[in-house]
Amino acid sequence: MIENAHFDIWSKDIYGLALGFKVNPSSCGNPEHFENYIRWSAIDDNNAGVSTTHAFIDDENHALMGFVSLKASSLLSREGSMTMGEPALEISNLAVSKDYERRRVGTELILHVIAEVLKANRGFAGIKYIVLAADPKAVGFYEKMEFYKLREYFEIPRQMDNADCVPMFMKIQHNQDEARYVDVSDDE
Repeated sequence: MIENAHFDIWSKDIYGLALGFKVNPSSCGNPEHFENYIRWSAIDDNNAGVSTTHAFIDDENHALMGFVSLKASSLLSREGSMTMGEPALEISNLAVSKDYERRRVGTELILHVIAEVLKANRGFAGIKYIVLAADPKAVGFYEKMEFYKLREYFEIPRQMDNADCVPMFMKIQHNQDEARYVDVSDDE
């Protein structure tokens, strides 16, 4: 964990941190999407039950290092004419400030998501997968974090703003005694 930092749910109380948040265009194909999302949509999505945005805040500099927006979703598969869904948590938005790149902020955001899934699995809901639609420039990062590209018979729900992104997933192994994420590159 990065020292002198904490996670907080995005709210009007910390909204001012969004004003200095910029995404590096060389790291992301659409930096304006993430900058606009945190400024104009994240609080509304939180309040409407669309997603919950978790802000990663630098306590020393009182700055937004990055954020991740999470929502309930499914990993869809097709068997003949039947579409089946497996329980998933979707990373609908994840961005790191250009001022905090290469400092493990993205890794901390993913580890936070995994911790939230494991907490949910122990307490109130079953989540088998973490899914996302990755910006093409970020696919390598997600692969390092053990996400895999979806095979052609799998899909995740999509929206217009992620239509050109790469659908990816991570499988979470859960049982009464142990819950962890697992390498499934040759699984399923």
